[in-house]
Amino acid sequence: MSKEEQSRAYLQREEWISELVADEELLAKLARFMSLLIEYNQRINLTAIREPEAMARLHFADSLAPLKLLPWVSSCQKGADIGSGAGFPVVPLAICVPGCRWFAIESIGKKATFLRLAIEKLDLPNVEVIAQRAEQFARSAHRNTCDMVTARAVGPFISLCELGLPLLRLGGRLVLFKTQASCGEATRAEKILPEIGGTLIDAVPYRLAGDRQDRVLFVVERTGDVPLRYPRDHAKPFKQPLA
Repeated sequence: MSKEEQSRAYLQREEWISELVADEELLAKLARFMSLLIEYNQRINLTAIREPEAMARLHFADSLAPLKLLPWVSSCQKGADIGSGAGFPVVPLAICVPGCRWFAIESIGKKATFLRLAIEKLDLPNVEVIAQRAEQFARSAHRNTCDMVTARAVGPFISLCELGLPLLRLGGRLVLFKTQASCGEATRAEKILPEIGGTLIDAVPYRLAGDRQDRVLFVVERTGDVPLRYPRDHAKPFKQPLA
């Protein structure tokens, strides 16, 4: 059995993946990405999750949670992912929602290089890697244009809102992958969100089969103007969170 066939077998054992990904070509691309990640993770540290079974569940199935739980995601046409790291959730989402143009924002050079290589090998023309900080990208011509922004395990709730909301069009939505332990953090952030143009509209709990973590998809909608002073420069959203 080839490495890609082995990866495919692990992916198909995950209930959400087998349910959501019926197209053979899309499943093949997911398996190809998984085998690439396993191969390159042996040379450079891209992810601490190394066991294929755990990778299939905690990276791939989890990345597709929005497709399972948020019906509107499949109709998005432009998205950005803050802190893409080894490619989650942006690459699985880009594979499974090919009609959406994605920007993978990753400031760490070795991870951005891997993402570019993977995107080329997977033939994903709908993904562009942005090798800079999200603070910079949020001040580019893409400000106020995205339907959706995602962030998974990359920082405090309010910090990610400060970075993500400026990228969204009015009515666009920020999806934060968090655990149940973040509910208090979200409650505190609600008081600040109107100042940066956002409203917390949903908190969808879920648990992956075989996982012990209670997880939540928090959805923050862009409902107002984002003052031009946001996001603040020089990593201030993380070093000096608004809440």
